[in-house]
Amino acid sequence: ILKNYLKEPVRIDDINLFRDSLKRLLNEINEDETEEFNKNLVIHFLRNSLYRDRRFLVNTYRRTDLAIYVDAATQEEHPVVLFEVKGPGRPDMVSHDNMNKKAMHELVLYYLIEEVEKKNNDIKHLIITDCRQFFIFEKKEFFRLFAKNKSFSTKVLDAYNQGNDTSYIYSQIIAPEVERKQSMLQYTYIDLNSFKKDIEKDSIIM
Repeated sequence: ILKNYLKEPVRIDDINLFRDSLKRLLNEINEDETEEFNKNLVIHFLRNSLYRDRRFLVNTYRRTDLAIYVDAATQEEHPVVLFEVKGPGRPDMVSHDNMNKKAMHELVLYYLIEEVEKKNNDIKHLIITDCRQFFIFEKKEFFRLFAKNKSFSTKVLDAYNQGNDTSYIYSQIIAPEVERKQSMLQYTYIDLNSFKKDIEKDSIIM
């Protein structure tokens, strides 16, 4: 966490609201339910805790599972955070040991559409989550490894715009590139389960 953020005061009411929202999310995640069911839990969690300010909008975005917009008035054009959401326990979720999964392939495609094709330079972060684990990538990482490679990005977007099946794009174009680059990917990892013990305490103020 940047030191400047650590200096920001946080009200006890906000801490308790975040704790209650996180507790509800963890209690309601259901591996037997659909991906859509669990994705909506993440949307509600973000809306009720971190993004209650009306300047922000948390919602689905075209083919992308989930996005955050700084200004609701420009939501159709400029999401600043893109999410790929997988249901808990799904085999196509990334892990520390293997980033070359469908979740990553999808996020790379959606990122290239935004950054290269739509010229959306407002993206700040890209996130893959299974509702409990969050792999958070800075946009500059995706730009450096994927968008900056003109040959790769052009090949992906040409195949997509020509109507090629996405399974072909993922397995034949994106997966080999991710395999080459996955050891270079840097990210922040958060496991919400690690907070479960603390949020059950009567007081979380140390």
